[in-house]
Amino acid sequence: LCQLPLIVAIDRWRESYSQIAPDEGAWTKIADLSPHTPGLITYFGKLDVNGSPQNILLTLPELFSRSNCRLLLVGGGPLREALEIMVEALDLGDGETLQRLAKLGKRLQGEIEEPFMEMNSYLRSLQKSERWEEWLEKAASCELAERVRFIGFMKEEFFSVWQRLSTVVLCPEVASATPIHSLTELLLSKV
Repeated sequence: LCQLPLIVAIDRWRESYSQIAPDEGAWTKIADLSPHTPGLITYFGKLDVNGSPQNILLTLPELFSRSNCRLLLVGGGPLREALEIMVEALDLGDGETLQRLAKLGKRLQGEIEEPFMEMNSYLRSLQKSERWEEWLEKAASCELAERVRFIGFMKEEFFSVWQRLSTVVLCPEVASATPIHSLTELLLSKV
């Protein structure tokens, strides 16, 4: 997926987003979403290690293969670029890049080098159970890049409107406190 070292690629990409304003074209990215969009899952919060948005992305192969839902990530933060690379890696079934992201962990947002423990553990459990290839194929067949949207920071009035349009609203506290397997089941029960 990425020929450059991931940290270099992420740093270059980071310069293209504002941390205090919506993305350029944010409204265009969500124009086709409406109250009639089935299974809209919206994550509102800072895209950083504490909110565990990477764990939400790991639920998507199973979730998207069983439900016609979409994920909207609203917020900015130091993990945004790594999360976008993660969506692309999932969409391509690129397990090597996923493993590299998991190992880099907190370093992706400029902190100490400490892996994403739960992400590492989840990926290892898939490999040990011999479901790894099946999971990657499922990820590659779900059109994740089309069904996951990042729109950047939005003002509070957006939240009140979008909360009513979403089937499920996730906040960082739920994502970080819920194990990946449980989060998958929770989301499947709601969409």
